[in-house]
Amino acid sequence: MAEEPSKCEININSIVSLKVSRRDLVKLRDRISYLDANLKGLERDHSEMQRSLSEMTKEVERLKQLFQSLFGEEIRGVVGAEEVQAEHFRERSQAARTPEQITLGMSEVTREQIQSVLDAIKREKEESQGHASREAVLARAKAIGIKEEDFEDILRRLRRAGALVESEGTLRLI
Repeated sequence: MAEEPSKCEININSIVSLKVSRRDLVKLRDRISYLDANLKGLERDHSEMQRSLSEMTKEVERLKQLFQSLFGEEIRGVVGAEEVQAEHFRERSQAARTPEQITLGMSEVTREQIQSVLDAIKREKEESQGHASREAVLARAKAIGIKEEDFEDILRRLRRAGALVESEGTLRLI
């Protein structure tokens, strides 16, 4: 009688123990909340941008028709609405990216932290009508789990790359 090959079974009642501190769970919850807020902001921005592009397209078409009726010829050399939309999206995505000279050769976690600090500066500037105070940005960074020494290192990298100016306790992106 031939022997059956041995089988590997995993018991459904096996217990896997994960040691996660309450502090880590709070950090995770805060990070998820932060990312959710960013997502909602991006969705709102996208909606507003779509509305603006639609209005812009209608205005371009209206002006083309007006020009044609006044001068009896079509406008040449004017880009179409699709090209305007594509260029607008390219500009927005370029502005949203972290400058490559800052993030070259670093880990994904560090790149994400830099992007988070940049987002915090932008958000603080928007919410306070033009001023992003260093303390407020640091508080936001700490809330999502960035240590103060990492925050200082990120600011130093941004200043060195020419992407940030700091004066009198305020941060400004260039």
